[in-house]
Amino acid sequence: MRRILCALSLIATLFIVNAYAKNNNSPAGYWQQVSDTTNKPQSIIYLWLDKDNVLYGKVVSGFLVNGNPPKTVCTDCPTPFTDKPILNMQILWGFTAQEPGYWNGGHILDPNSAAIYRCNLTLQNNNNDLKVRGYIGISLFGRTQIWHRLTTEQALTLSKTAYQTSLTTS
Repeated sequence: MRRILCALSLIATLFIVNAYAKNNNSPAGYWQQVSDTTNKPQSIIYLWLDKDNVLYGKVVSGFLVNGNPPKTVCTDCPTPFTDKPILNMQILWGFTAQEPGYWNGGHILDPNSAAIYRCNLTLQNNNNDLKVRGYIGISLFGRTQIWHRLTTEQALTLSKTAYQTSLTTS
């Protein structure tokens, strides 16, 4: 009987450790998007997984950029984003995990350039940074941003300094 209980305990422990490892390698959550040109915060992005483990993301806060308010409407963006508010807009879609910490097969919309790019995501720095590589054609021709993971509490606190936000404490 003790052997059975030990075996069951070991199996349960392995499942818990495995589940933790999978969640720890997930980019789901809040991220501070930092401009690759100014190195200043531009927005807070929320990433989530659907029931099929496909990753999506939306803008939840926007910050002043060089003292100027961020764009509020995606005026020049392609359909179906044309003339839609950027706040709460889904700007990342279609990413699937290829290996722990690496997601690709998705696309990213840059509301500033009104362009859609192919994209891959790589967790770095103990999963606290997200390398976001957007490109046209092959990954060699593109640009990279490093986003910083935020806890929910950090995202809520930082959103209080945002020019516009959809995050609330309620």
